[in-house]
Amino acid sequence: MLNLLNVVPDEKFIDNVIEYHDYTSETAHHVYVNVSLRRKQTFQYISKKHRIIQIHPRKFFKYVANNPFDGIIIHNLAAFLPNLIIKIPKEIPVMWSSWGMDIYSYPKGAPVVSIKNMHHNMTAAALKLQHPEPLISKIKSLLKTLISGESIHPDKRIQAYMNAIRRFNLFSCVVPLEYELIKRNEFFHAKYVEYHYYNTSLFGTITQIKPKSDIILIGNSAAPTNNHLEIFHHLSKLDTSKFKILAPLNYGSDNEWKDQLVKAGRTTFGNRFEPITGFLPFKEYAELLSKCSHAIFYHERQQAMGNIYSLLENGCKLFLSENSVTYQYLKSLGVQVFSIQTELTQHNLDNPLSSNLAKTNNEIVSRLIHSKSKAITELHNLYNEFTNFKQTHGN
Repeated sequence: MLNLLNVVPDEKFIDNVIEYHDYTSETAHHVYVNVSLRRKQTFQYISKKHRIIQIHPRKFFKYVANNPFDGIIIHNLAAFLPNLIIKIPKEIPVMWSSWGMDIYSYPKGAPVVSIKNMHHNMTAAALKLQHPEPLISKIKSLLKTLISGESIHPDKRIQAYMNAIRRFNLFSCVVPLEYELIKRNEFFHAKYVEYHYYNTSLFGTITQIKPKSDIILIGNSAAPTNNHLEIFHHLSKLDTSKFKILAPLNYGSDNEWKDQLVKAGRTTFGNRFEPITGFLPFKEYAELLSKCSHAIFYHERQQAMGNIYSLLENGCKLFLSENSVTYQYLKSLGVQVFSIQTELTQHNLDNPLSSNLAKTNNEIVSRLIHSKSKAITELHNLYNEFTNFKQTHGN
């Protein structure tokens, strides 16, 4: 039986990862560690706390040395210390499960994959007017860097991140096209493996398309990469008087930026603008998504795939940037999505997605995320990669 170590951050996806892996408990034993500078991490998002072992960075190698792991999976490189990855013994295969932010936004100052116009003009200009980071925050960040053992010099941190990437043997990403982008880097040598975070509660289920309300969803978070201001401006030139404008702003940015988006939304749409600023339980948020007739995600990078799949299988008319890998990937699958640049028109707002196209999108997405056999096959294929590495390297 394979013994695999999962290095995980405190994020909402991890509970699903644990449940997913448990479907193959007869084949692989998964251990989960959270590497943190805090002596006792209080988890905000992970509910399966009893499955998580907390380890200080300085004790990570001792823990690895004392346990015969057949492989290590790093879930989101941006949440881990690159200088630790470099030192993992070569006989242990290491996999990087990329979330997106760890290639588009890291290392800071020189991202692994650089996306042109990540922030569009209005958003970029507004960001420049934000108040600078408070001095106390800068001091805390510096102390955290020093305690973790990372360099305080940006160039050295960039090099450490690249060296960590050079160490990886396997790589998975949210959208396959991301692999084509990252492999252009000379320091990237990992083999691509298909591995996704499945919500096991969806296995074998069928999503019934519900009647829609006149609701336009804008973005998936308060993150500036949603380019809210551009969408607000574009919609201000169209007749949206019959629509409620919904914007999830409950995470992804600081309060100053959120407040600016709320002010801009209310200035543009008045009382029809409804920002989501507090936490919503998953079922309540999913129910809200199922009612949306239209959704607009102006990301230039891969982002919000969970939201996107939920909207598509529920028959929502979805608009994306035609330059994004998400748009290109969905189009390659035969999904009917619309271009913000050329198709966000009055006609397309006045007319919801046809029942035939909604049914087609529903069926395609269902095959992607509802198939238990597909999901388990992915895991067994991944285990084969770890086993092959072990055999090839004589362990």
